[in-house]
Amino acid sequence: MVGVDQPYTSAAVTVPGRTFLGVTRAEVEPLIDQSLTPTTPAPTLQGQPLPGGIVPYLARDVGFVLDQLAVVDGDDPDDVLTGQLDMLHIGAFGVSLGAMTTAEACRTDARLSACLMMDAAMPADVTASGLTQPATWLTRPPADMRIERARSGGWSDKDIAQTQQTMHATFAEQAPGRGYFVSIPGMFHVNFTDAAYWSPLTSPLGLTGPVDGRHGYDIVNAYTTAFFDTSLRARPDPLLDGPSPDQPDVLYSRR
Repeated sequence: MVGVDQPYTSAAVTVPGRTFLGVTRAEVEPLIDQSLTPTTPAPTLQGQPLPGGIVPYLARDVGFVLDQLAVVDGDDPDDVLTGQLDMLHIGAFGVSLGAMTTAEACRTDARLSACLMMDAAMPADVTASGLTQPATWLTRPPADMRIERARSGGWSDKDIAQTQQTMHATFAEQAPGRGYFVSIPGMFHVNFTDAAYWSPLTSPLGLTGPVDGRHGYDIVNAYTTAFFDTSLRARPDPLLDGPSPDQPDVLYSRR
């Protein structure tokens, strides 16, 4: 597994000879919004207009990482990974902005064979064109977004509608057998990370939802593993066949 730290949207990213500090939330939010709902004039970053917002640039980082992995697979200077990477079966997944980036990277880079997006609106270009790869969307019902807003803020009615509508719209365009939509009641946004698994304090603080933290984590893990095993490893998982008696609280659809 390879994780990508992305300049300007991570707190700090260090590359040889330079450290990129993340921009403030006030600076990055208009750039994210531009990727979801483009407007004119386009917002800028360091004086440079970004008509497509920031997500296309983050997606290019994913492509750069794939380029570097191909180089290492061809000739690892440490002679550890040479010929060890399966560059023909590559999946990508992300939460929130990472989900937007994953969707855009999958739209533009055919080297990605499977895509999983968690709890985020889809970029305008992705919603318009759809995805050709097998894809899964993990989220929660709108009611849980409103409960999260009451407990810890965020999630305006516009955010909720945009997130739900763009995910559903992109899922609806998937070719038969290539789309899965999983909605997990009781989840908050942070439940799609592993924070609730490691800390029992996230729920009392209002950061995670009424679902048991470890149970929510297990559901996310089960569907993620089933999707990538099915799509990348040719190991069909019955969990994806339809609503599961093992996960009775999950709202599940497939194309």
